Formats: sequence, structure tokens, C-alpha cells
Amino acid sequence: MDELTKRKIIWDDLHRRKLAGNSAASILNGGRSQVALLKFSNLLNHSDPVMRSAAITSLVKVGGSEAANLIARKIKDSSPQVRAQACWGLGQLRHQPARTMLFDSLRDPFLPVVLEAAVALHLLGDKTGYHRIVQLLRIPGDHREETKHALTRITRQKFRSGKPGIKDALRWINTRRKLGA
Repeated sequence: MDELTKRKIIWDDLHRRKLAGNSAASILNGGRSQVALLKFSNLLNHSDPVMRSAAITSLVKVGGSEAANLIARKIKDSSPQVRAQACWGLGQLRHQPARTMLFDSLRDPFLPVVLEAAVALHLLGDKTGYHRIVQLLRIPGDHREETKHALTRITRQKFRSGKPGIKDALRWINTRRKLGA
């Protein structure tokens, strides 16, 4: 089984388990956000990284600076999936104090963490995330499809899938650079 297939299986499993966490968030969030924060903060320490990721998703739904502070603690988690989810959550909550942690995550060895940090920085109004994605897209390798997807999330441009889409994305980047945008 190739690396991309393994990642897809892991992320599909994560998505299934997240649905359970999302349901719990909607039940607990009915005017009792402090109770929800307490329950989800306990889940952040669960031994299963999928449950920790689901707790982050649920905390994003609860919202607020307290939830963002809890999520920020997981940006250094041992699981790369949890780190990526924490970057995503901080971006969704537009948590400005996490900017430094997101910059540090741009150097994470796990690509999804880097891409989520880049998108989160873009959501915080920082151009560094876009430039990091462009840099990664220009390096040949298997990571380019994931990187192109992150570029799509930032720019809202639609590119074809596969190698033609990567060429389209690079062409779009070069045209944009020539226009000075």
C-alpha cells in the first residue's frame, strides 16, 4: 500500500470519528459552553489521537478565546494528525495570539501540519502561509496534490486534479507574480 493510500485511510477514519465528537458538541453546546469546554478539554488528553482531534473540532464549534487557548496547547502534540487539527482550529477561530506557534508549525516534518498552518496563517491575514505553499508546490514530489489543495483553500481558485492541475496552479502563480499581485 502506498503512502498516499495510507494517509487517505487514516484521514477517512479520523473523519468518521470526528462525526461522533461533532454530535457531542452540538448536544453539549446548548447554552452550556462552560460544561462543553470542560468535557472537551478532558478529551484533549485522551490516549487516542482521533478523539483528541475530534475534541479540537468540537472546541472550534464551541468557539471563544478559552477554546482557542485549549486548542493552542495541542499544537505540540505527539500525533501529527492532532497537530494538523490544532492548526486548522486556530485558523478557524482566527486566534491571533497563536501566530507564533503557527509560524513554528510551518517547519513541522509532517506535511498536513505545514499546510494547515499555512492556511491558518492566511486566515489570520498573514502572507507567509501563501508563500510557503507556493514554495512547496514548486518542489517536485508526491506532496504536490495536497499542496495544490491547500492553495485552492487559500485562493479559492479551482484547479484540475492530477498533474494538469498542478501545472495550472504553477501557471496561475507565475501569472499572478508577473502582474505584481
